[in-house]
Amino acid sequence: IEDPTAFFTGLDPNTAYTLRWTITNSCNSAYDEVIITTNNSSGPVGANAGTDTCFPSGTSTITLSGNDPSPGIGTWKQISGPNVVITNPNLYNTSVTGVVNGNYEFEWSIDSGGCTPSSDSVLISVSEPTTIADAGPNQSLCKSTTTMAANTPVVGTGFWTLLTSETGPVIVDRFDPNTEVTNLTAGTWLFEWTIVNGVCDRSISATQINVQRGPSQANAGVDQEKCDASPVIMAANFPLRGVGTWSLVSGPNNPTYSDVHSNNTTVNGLISGTYIFRWTISTGINCPDTFDDVTVIVRDVANAGSDIITCDQGGVLL
Repeated sequence: IEDPTAFFTGLDPNTAYTLRWTITNSCNSAYDEVIITTNNSSGPVGANAGTDTCFPSGTSTITLSGNDPSPGIGTWKQISGPNVVITNPNLYNTSVTGVVNGNYEFEWSIDSGGCTPSSDSVLISVSEPTTIADAGPNQSLCKSTTTMAANTPVVGTGFWTLLTSETGPVIVDRFDPNTEVTNLTAGTWLFEWTIVNGVCDRSISATQINVQRGPSQANAGVDQEKCDASPVIMAANFPLRGVGTWSLVSGPNNPTYSDVHSNNTTVNGLISGTYIFRWTISTGINCPDTFDDVTVIVRDVANAGSDIITCDQGGVLL
């Protein structure tokens, strides 16, 4: 048998067994021996303390459900919880009185023939119904930190779990329904608020946090000055995050754009005057836009009029 923790069964009473464990490689082998000696006493059966159970609030007496210890002797012991009275500690299905609301643990041990006792424990809860969990509304953010808004349990204990990933966001206090969550990055994060109540029913609710990254900082380019009304080519920055849009802040008329979302759009239909154009970059409703303005001045071309020939020495109208 190659399993170092194999089970050795079928032993006879009052018998000594010598077992050898051998390790072999290409060079040599080594071994060690262990002696197992049995007597004529029967060891205890495996203890089974029964199924974890939740009882309704106000229950004052319960019955434990261990297995029959024969031919050994079984003993019940309270491990935790409010003090109660175990009617017959050696009876596998004994009653327990003096029970109040709370969480209990009982241990059932079986002793036989001087061998090591077998033992098992059972959890008992007596409680009002567990508070229904509410993880709070979904959130849409443009920041790396937020505060959760789950309900505070009246019955039970709540805790947060990050379902989307084991890394990334940090839950500052996983037992606080209004905990702060930090290190949020762009994406969708799913959190679960669970309320547990001993071995009674648990309640679970989930909430989603959607995080966007802010837009690139807008730069509309340098101011321009023209001496004619020919089209102007804008020179804003290209948005690495978000969508850019041109708009007119002020001007003598409403010119047109070859592509209102292009950082290098061509503006047509200008007349003389001063224009202020705005380049706005947006990533959606959750993050504030960035914008920058650029000034375009269009000046009239000088025109002195037609040449004049006159016989009037008194003057001319220019």
